Amino acid sequence: TGTPFSIGAGDELYYESVALLVSDGIREGNWHILDLMHRHGADIHFSDMGYPIYISILYWIFYDSILIVRIIKAVLSAWTAVLVYKLAARNFGEQTGRIAGVFCMLMPNLMYYCSFQLKEVEMVFLAMLFVERADFLLRNGKLTLLPTAALMLIPLSLFMIRTALAATLVLAFFCT
Repeated sequence: TGTPFSIGAGDELYYESVALLVSDGIREGNWHILDLMHRHGADIHFSDMGYPIYISILYWIFYDSILIVRIIKAVLSAWTAVLVYKLAARNFGEQTGRIAGVFCMLMPNLMYYCSFQLKEVEMVFLAMLFVERADFLLRNGKLTLLPTAALMLIPLSLFMIRTALAATLVLAFFCT
């Protein structure tokens, strides 16, 4: 397509344009991120603003580098496989954990979405991070305030990316 985006990249181009606008605004000293996002002309709701803010901050730090964003996606995807391994090994044994980690590593969806400027890799990573850390806390047997509050920061950030997933994770944790 002549761009680093896929064919029919509506969401990718939207995230890109918002991120470029916000990162440029931050470089000029304007830290009113919500105003900058609304200046883009879109009606951005709370549940949709997490990923454009995340990309904007990465662009601000790494000077609008799409390559760095994709590398970070690959690292998060690899870390997701490690989290799957840790969770499965803790619950089902070392060999099962290894197999689960390898299956996650070879999962076509994670590889496929690493090449897009979409929020799926980050969303799956945050969900898996929450599940693994929640399992660790619950199996530890002691729910203290600080680790539990730190754990709840994960779905708080996820509420800005995918509200239904964040609510499900929190509800599942408290039901457990």
